[in-house]
Amino acid sequence: MEFEANDFEQIDEAKANEAEINSLKSQLGALNAKLMFPAKMRAAVGIGGLTAALTGSFVPTMLAGYAGYKLGKKEELSDVDKQVLNNKIKALKTRIGMLESGERAAEAEESGIMNSYDLQNYQYEMYPFTGEWEELMGRPSVPFACMVYGKPKNGKSIFSIQFAKYLSENFGTCLYVAAEEGFSYTLQKKLDEFGMQNQNMNFANYREVGPLRQALNAQKFDFVFLDSVNYMNLTPEEIEELKAENPRTSFITINQATKNGGARGSLVMEHNCDIIIEVIKGVAYHRGRFQDAGTTFDIFGKDEEEEENNAESGESENKQLDLF
Repeated sequence: MEFEANDFEQIDEAKANEAEINSLKSQLGALNAKLMFPAKMRAAVGIGGLTAALTGSFVPTMLAGYAGYKLGKKEELSDVDKQVLNNKIKALKTRIGMLESGERAAEAEESGIMNSYDLQNYQYEMYPFTGEWEELMGRPSVPFACMVYGKPKNGKSIFSIQFAKYLSENFGTCLYVAAEEGFSYTLQKKLDEFGMQNQNMNFANYREVGPLRQALNAQKFDFVFLDSVNYMNLTPEEIEELKAENPRTSFITINQATKNGGARGSLVMEHNCDIIIEVIKGVAYHRGRFQDAGTTFDIFGKDEEEEENNAESGESENKQLDLF
């Protein structure tokens, strides 16, 4: 019988999930014991005994400890302490539920069939976007696929840079592949303009899929921006392969636009995306699966937009156009 590398990865992941579930359940039992039983009883029985008692084991130990506890003075938790414990318990239950439903989903993935109750109760992992980003896109699942497109000098790269900044500062590691610009002065200006410097933000100048694939095999990123897929000559099949090879990575592709304003390239790319952002004259228009279509995002903001208008009328020098 022959095994592939992916088989071992799935086995290791299953064992890791099982170990995490057991660990979380142990933590949950300990927190429940702390919430349900006063301090002197916990000291007499031991937290391990109380944890086991909550699952129906070590009942004699618990009773003996309780007798010892009755000799001492009862110590009650404050309302604040109880609220903190309840919050921790709720978070642990949520995580356990996600892992257990994930196991069932993995089984369904293999068989191709999922029970209606499992599907209804499956807890999808989501990115908790806030503010203007949530208003634009909602709360995308982990991972998500996004396409950003627009005509030259309309702001698609500026939008993508702002999006990368938001993701890297709040949700994980980001690789921005600046294929068109490379490590250039204009890219440096963007870093300064938008304060892009943080430990999670990384840039690459790859212009072909081969070096990119090698980089993603060597290091995993939560988010990968491809600016642009047209410049890199990436096909829909190559993008789907990258997604399959990096199942926890969200890919954000930046596409050039055709003369009539549509995204340049195969329609398959659009069909394979969860979120589509069209950029027109500094405004990002959204359509996608996690938020109602038609929501918008002002890329430049009022001050920058006024400056651009002034520059077009010859009143001042435009400082934004060379950032595209």
